[in-house]
Amino acid sequence: MFRILVADDQPIVRLAVRNLLEDRGFLVCGEAADGEAALALAMAEAPDVALLDVMMPRLSGIGVAHCLREQRADVKVLLYSMWEDEGTVLSAVAAGVRGYLLKNEGAEELERAVLRVAGNRTYFSPSISETLECVTSGRRISRFTTRELQIAQMLADGCKNNEIARRMNVSIKTVESHRTSAMQKGNCHTAADLVRYAFKHRLI
Repeated sequence: MFRILVADDQPIVRLAVRNLLEDRGFLVCGEAADGEAALALAMAEAPDVALLDVMMPRLSGIGVAHCLREQRADVKVLLYSMWEDEGTVLSAVAAGVRGYLLKNEGAEELERAVLRVAGNRTYFSPSISETLECVTSGRRISRFTTRELQIAQMLADGCKNNEIARRMNVSIKTVESHRTSAMQKGNCHTAADLVRYAFKHRLI
């Protein structure tokens, strides 16, 4: 029996997805309403598949995927979203997701996607696959570390370096190092540029 984590900020969506999965024999081992909670649950429960909405408070589904790739690569990520634009798809692939299912797909497609991802294969909705095929190999999105994404999120929340250092229990120098690294990956010149980049690519 495959163990599935479901994360979506809408309770009705979580309930509907949970019922669909359980009706088809999957075990839902946890639910989360935001990205940070989803990451913590994934780290603690080690589900076979983390089914994540792209846009969630505190950390996006793509941001969670980046963190899991770094910290818990055995957890396979399947994104579940209405977003299918090129930038979001590229960001998702760069984050190492194993699948990308659009929310307008039916219950049978949800089951197929979860089974494929749980079975160490990939699944992308047809229009997502078309987007990937149309993207040239030169268009790439950088991979970010957990620390870099946390700092980008706190910058977006209006935090200064000293407050970020206090929250993360690290030195200001460490915060500056991670921020500089993130800015280089996004080809950003200022902290504001980094926040805009993170929002554009749905990393936070």
